Amino acid sequence: MRKKYLLIIVTLMGILSLGIMVFRNRPSVISSVEAEKVLRNYLIDFSQWEDDYVLEPLNPAAGEIGSDKVYRFEVRYKDTVEEAGGRLVSNYAVSADGEMIFQYDPANDEWMIQK
Repeated sequence: MRKKYLLIIVTLMGILSLGIMVFRNRPSVISSVEAEKVLRNYLIDFSQWEDDYVLEPLNPAAGEIGSDKVYRFEVRYKDTVEEAGGRLVSNYAVSADGEMIFQYDPANDEWMIQK
């Protein structure tokens, strides 16, 4: 009887250890709100953000660039800015794990890795 319980305990510990190893190696997925914060901080840190800009998620915000799942955003002038109100500044995307930032290059129709 004790061997049976010991075998069950050892088996459960093995399954638990395997589960921990699998989930530890999975990339974490951030929300679109967190992706927006990552992008805004990146733009501020690299002096690419102006007070007259607004960050808007694309519809749908979630997409793919190559094999990377991403959240896509537009940087636009605020509607209150004279003559430039609502005008597109640039398109960006943040990977679902928050580790990579892409900027869209319309001249070459491709996404360029920024970070």
